[in-house]
Amino acid sequence: MACPSLRFLAVALLLAMSSFGASAYPALGGYMPVSNVLEHTEIIKDVMSFADALAGESPDYAKAKKIYIFGAGNSCKSPSSVRTLQGFAQKDLTGETFTDKFIAGGFPAKFWDAIILAALDGTADFAGADRTKRVTSLKKLVVGLCNFYASHELESAIKKVENGDSADGSGSTLAWDEGWAFYYGSEPDGAEAAWGEAAEYDADFAGNGSISVSTEIVAQFNAGLHFVRNSTANLTNAIRARDTIYKLWALTYIRAALKYVELSETSYNGKVHAEGFAWYMAIDGFVASYHASGAKAMRDALNISKPSVPSGTFCAVREQILQALPAMGLDCKALGTFKDSTLTASCPSVCNVSATLQLPAGRSPAAAVSASASSNIDCSAAAGTAAAAAAAAAAARRWRAAGRPPCQLQSIDNLETKMACPSLRFLALALLLAMSSFGASAYPALGGYMPVSNVLEHTEIIKDVMSFADALAGESPDYAKAKKIYIFGAGNSCKSPSSVRTLQGFAQKDLTGETFTDKFIAGGFPAKFWDAIILAALDGTTDFAGADRTKRVTSLKKLVVGLCNFYASHELESAIKKVGKGDSADGSGSTLAWDEGWAFYYGSEPDGAEAAWGEAAEYDADFAGNGSISVSAEIVAQFNAGLHFVRNSTANLTNAIRARDTIYKLWALTYIRAALKYVELSETSYNGKVHAEGFAWYMAIDGFVASYHASGAKAMRDALNISKPSVPSGTFCAVREQILQALPAMGLDCKALGTFKDSTLTASCPSVCNVSATLQLPAGRSPAAAVSASASSNIDCSAAAGTAAAAAAAAADAAAKETTALSAAVSFSGVSMPLMAVSLVAWAFPYPRIRRGPRPRCAGSCGREFGAVVTTRASARGENCAELSPGCSSLCGAAEVGSWLGRQQGPREQPATAHPVRGQRVLQSLRLAPGRRLWRARPRPAGGGGPRSSARRR
Repeated sequence: MACPSLRFLAVALLLAMSSFGASAYPALGGYMPVSNVLEHTEIIKDVMSFADALAGESPDYAKAKKIYIFGAGNSCKSPSSVRTLQGFAQKDLTGETFTDKFIAGGFPAKFWDAIILAALDGTADFAGADRTKRVTSLKKLVVGLCNFYASHELESAIKKVENGDSADGSGSTLAWDEGWAFYYGSEPDGAEAAWGEAAEYDADFAGNGSISVSTEIVAQFNAGLHFVRNSTANLTNAIRARDTIYKLWALTYIRAALKYVELSETSYNGKVHAEGFAWYMAIDGFVASYHASGAKAMRDALNISKPSVPSGTFCAVREQILQALPAMGLDCKALGTFKDSTLTASCPSVCNVSATLQLPAGRSPAAAVSASASSNIDCSAAAGTAAAAAAAAAAARRWRAAGRPPCQLQSIDNLETKMACPSLRFLALALLLAMSSFGASAYPALGGYMPVSNVLEHTEIIKDVMSFADALAGESPDYAKAKKIYIFGAGNSCKSPSSVRTLQGFAQKDLTGETFTDKFIAGGFPAKFWDAIILAALDGTTDFAGADRTKRVTSLKKLVVGLCNFYASHELESAIKKVGKGDSADGSGSTLAWDEGWAFYYGSEPDGAEAAWGEAAEYDADFAGNGSISVSAEIVAQFNAGLHFVRNSTANLTNAIRARDTIYKLWALTYIRAALKYVELSETSYNGKVHAEGFAWYMAIDGFVASYHASGAKAMRDALNISKPSVPSGTFCAVREQILQALPAMGLDCKALGTFKDSTLTASCPSVCNVSATLQLPAGRSPAAAVSASASSNIDCSAAAGTAAAAAAAAADAAAKETTALSAAVSFSGVSMPLMAVSLVAWAFPYPRIRRGPRPRCAGSCGREFGAVVTTRASARGENCAELSPGCSSLCGAAEVGSWLGRQQGPREQPATAHPVRGQRVLQSLRLAPGRRLWRARPRPAGGGGPRSSARRR
């Protein structure tokens, strides 16, 4: 390279590529582990899979029980050993401090297993319980179980400190890290795990000196890690941190119990009753060990078999609980008061505490520990095999119980055996079917919608939304990182291994000429308005100039969800066009496009979480009752209908258009509801967060409304203008009046819209909703029948995302130095970039040719040998690398190397999780030095490819 700019570019790119090979263990919220606890955090993915099995009107208790007992293959001890929820529940922790509190309070050592199985089977206290009580209890109980088991790891850490076993990555530090992993989980902001629940109840009981558990507990876990670690190990201080954590857990679950016993008394329903019951289970025995009568009072109040909670219960229980607090080292000021309480003021007990409760000093997170990228293990096959084996064994037991002859194995020429009884033949058949089922299946359902195409990668744009939000978390949002994810992607949603789907790609695509987009353009919006507003919020310019962190971050998190919803319209439009051209075969053409529309709307997470469908469900609940439309339910039926009418022999252009237009109306309901809710909340008690939520959600429908009723749309837009410091009195009623007038033009009415359940202003507004007839939407449909297909293969394009970002950064720097343009002959594709890095390193470190034969003995050296060469998935996006062979996990991020290793090892040894190379030419050879080659990769056989573990959710 003959000019400094090109040399700088090469060095910058090489450094960027090499950085993917090693990194620190990723932070988990405000806690920095010093051990690899990736797999431990993912028990929360089992919790999510368990909840997903219980979703809807017909919960699959059998599937949930299977996940509970055998695991979903998310949290692995090894490729052949699965961590399970029942494993937590059945472990005898007698002799450990936290468990012994429960035993002292009258609980058996394995009470969790008994209560969860009863709820799954509908027995004991759950005999005759309705779906709501059973499902709600189960979803919360398994979270409480994970919290409970976290105590075991803290206890284990204490014991290991006593034994002097406190090195980083093992012994006491690993155990302590595991405790946090089970408590915080794998999801951003501790979602779905116990820490996330603590944050919720902190908000419910905030103010007047109450303790924020979600904040304080991080500092205490950090302190505990410090005191179980290496030269700073201190048994007394470690025990103090552990005991403080137990007190904080007590605060969380006592708050939850008080909240739900009050709500159950004031307006009973089974869901809030079950929430109180399940959350209190997580601390009941602990409280009982300090104050038996107080614990019993709460236990009796929330007994799940009761049909109601009588008047006077809350005050009586609260009195008992307040008396129990001092024995636990807590007080009523630390506990706080439920912010929406209507009964507390009438209760006789008043919280009078003269001094603030002092907890031991916490600590900041530990310094990051440099380590090889965490490798995510795939044990899903082991989980399925265990379940199948158990089912077959049960069948064999039933066979014997019926008096049939015992099984015998008969020798045949001393070479093989045959099974001489049906039970073993059944076992063999069951296992064979179970194993074969891993290779092919239907495309997985997405909520109540059954796609007929492979849209796995499309759903995962929501993982970019989550990564984007994660970059903006905390007091110091990383706007630069979020912008990088927005522009270049996080490598979650892939078009191919070398092509990344990005949020900015959605925002910059010109959709002029499409029905939904043209509504916005008719309403005065430019075609690429999304890109302008998101970049302004990221950069703090235009309307966001001078905006505080809360407004910018809240707006950004919601805007990218609205953008995905907006882009879903493009896929519906594309499907309509393809129907018109007769392109409607399953898995391509109009059906693929329609499926993609649902994928972008519903996303990759259980219950549509983090995506637009999940938001629709939230605002359905906010505006429920009196004939209002449930968008989250109705829109599924309309998407199902639309798929029917763009598909094969049932294609019908008129009906497909009708389904599409109905979907657009339903989107309008969701975002108008959100806007009305937040403009009212901003007027009654202004804060920047609710203002920003209203602004961002309304952006998703503003132009659509404007095309029908310009003044109504403008009234709402002006009310929620993000640059305003407040929302003046009278705004809500004026805006609501305009919006109600706009509804008929959109084919909606105020009854379909509904009224915000917590509204305090609607009654004072002049407009009253008078609708004589119920709005009739076109008939929806049930989901399509499942289509038999190969298991969806998840593509890895994280290297391409990182490469694009690195190339852009280096190019920008070169441009700033006024250097010459790079030769067009240099390629920056996802293939050539890693190979360029390999070439540069290989000049200094040539290796002999690797020939076909026995598997190379890596012994952990691969990370050091190739760390600067191969871009690994794990470090590139904080995710996990598939195991290619023992000690060689650092290779798996490069598709070429992964595919090559599988071929060199032969078909019997090819790892199930090797990432296939799809749509990508594999180079025949790479000459590194005279007479030497690093590898020789041959073309991929047609249709080949080992499945990536699609069950491994990020």
